[in-house]
Amino acid sequence: MRNYAALLRLSAMQLWASLRGAMQSHKSGRIHPGLVVLIIFAGIGFAVLAGVVVFVQIVLAKALEAVGKEQLLPALMLLISMACTLLMSVFSAFSRLYFNRDNVWLASLPVKSGTVLAVRMTEIYLSELLLNLVLLVPALTMFGLQTSGGAGYWLRAAATVLASSALPMGIIVVLSALLAGCTSIVKHKELALTVGSMLLVAAILTIEMKILPSIPEDADTMFFVRLLLGSSALIDLLTTAVPPVRWAVDGLSGDWGSFATFIVLSFGFLITVHQLLGRNYLNVCIRQSEQAAQRKRKKDVVRQQKPRSQLKALFIREWIDLLRTPAYVTNGLAEVIVMPLMLVFMGIGMSSEIPAEEILPFVRSFLQSIPQTEQLLLFTVLLAFPGLINPAAATAVSRGARQHDLYRAMPVASYVYMTAKLLAAFSVSFLGTIVTMAAVSFVVGVFPVLMLPASLLALLYHLAVCALSITMDAVKPYFDWTNETQAIKQGMNTLWSMLLALMMLAIPACVWVLMFFVMEVNAELRLIAVLAAVVLEFSVSLFLFKCVGVKCYSRIEG
Repeated sequence: MRNYAALLRLSAMQLWASLRGAMQSHKSGRIHPGLVVLIIFAGIGFAVLAGVVVFVQIVLAKALEAVGKEQLLPALMLLISMACTLLMSVFSAFSRLYFNRDNVWLASLPVKSGTVLAVRMTEIYLSELLLNLVLLVPALTMFGLQTSGGAGYWLRAAATVLASSALPMGIIVVLSALLAGCTSIVKHKELALTVGSMLLVAAILTIEMKILPSIPEDADTMFFVRLLLGSSALIDLLTTAVPPVRWAVDGLSGDWGSFATFIVLSFGFLITVHQLLGRNYLNVCIRQSEQAAQRKRKKDVVRQQKPRSQLKALFIREWIDLLRTPAYVTNGLAEVIVMPLMLVFMGIGMSSEIPAEEILPFVRSFLQSIPQTEQLLLFTVLLAFPGLINPAAATAVSRGARQHDLYRAMPVASYVYMTAKLLAAFSVSFLGTIVTMAAVSFVVGVFPVLMLPASLLALLYHLAVCALSITMDAVKPYFDWTNETQAIKQGMNTLWSMLLALMMLAIPACVWVLMFFVMEVNAELRLIAVLAAVVLEFSVSLFLFKCVGVKCYSRIEG
């Protein structure tokens, strides 16, 4: 227990040191005032978001109290919290467990492997518990005030909040352990990790679909009437696939047996997972950190190889680093798959109002009813929208922390480094544009001729966003990360890049709205004005990239 407390305290100190390092200026070592302002605004934004959640829950609680269904709110919030824990943990748990920089160092200390695993699981548990506090505390407080719960209720409510993230987190740890165990014994570890991470995300999404309540396909009007009037019909619908949620709700209502079942199952499952995986945990971590020793040797060693240019070699190096790390693949290539997934979900949502066989004809008839200039702008927005999510550009400099010292010793200009990073990030956007074009063409039914000029406009936008995102990352890089998930996902530059991309997409849209509703000019002039706005953004972005981004990167190099 003493070793566990010491390692947990060390982990907290490392987190605090990394936060202080991210806030301090590289020159003076003091906390930058601009970052203090950003932290204040981020805190205000989080407080506003939490306030919106609380307000919605209060309104929902009063509405449910009026119809005598107070239990529905805690059941719904417990279901959402478990689903969010599953979805959020899948992107961070694997890297925290098996790709932490300290694992090899901890393996050399006289500390049991199970103790290290307990510390890692505690870190994941506490991070997921923060989200559950925002979701569950207001709901359980409202439920307790409505039912006039005594001291026993508040004790059960506190224990329910603490146990809410235990069961889904245990599922994530088991799936991550299976993935790590399988990939640690194969030869091509990077490829196996990439494919396995994709399968892990697919498995979690499948579990999410099983958790969400389902309505029978043959449901009629009387089904919904019985659902609304029944005393427990809505609760049964929400908890059919997740019995622990029903046990938790019954426990909050006063059933101590159901409460004990929920608590024992949640923490008992977590303890069982720790006991099963703890003994061999560090061995798996060490095998994961080892490079593949048996590589396929080249047979023709004397063969002359064609020399590559510096830019081409660095460009290929960027892509190799991006594809060899599972966290980089699942987050950095999100731009490629975001639009097809959105179209699928939009089709599923529209299918409840419009029959599935009528959705595509409806979309095609809508496109035919608007002018070609507006079609061109609409296709441009669709092709540009995935550019809002491009962590590969927002963390291009920060992800190179491990190779930074090596790059400083190489006789390569800073402009070449930055250009290689820009081309690598832009190639991700280019792939996303190609995939989006294919998805939109499938929806439309044919490949529209207007898709080609729309793709050129969208690529100008993508290049401008990539240039500005890399410039911001060069101005304030995040080199203090300890695992790949922190590097590509948990830095502030990723958030600022998304906000910047949204603003750059909103500027041409505002120009179109101004020209259409206020000035009432014809369609050709509106198109010219939007094109001018995109070209202006492109020019300003490349200017800042060359004059600010490259200079800041050269200063980082020393």
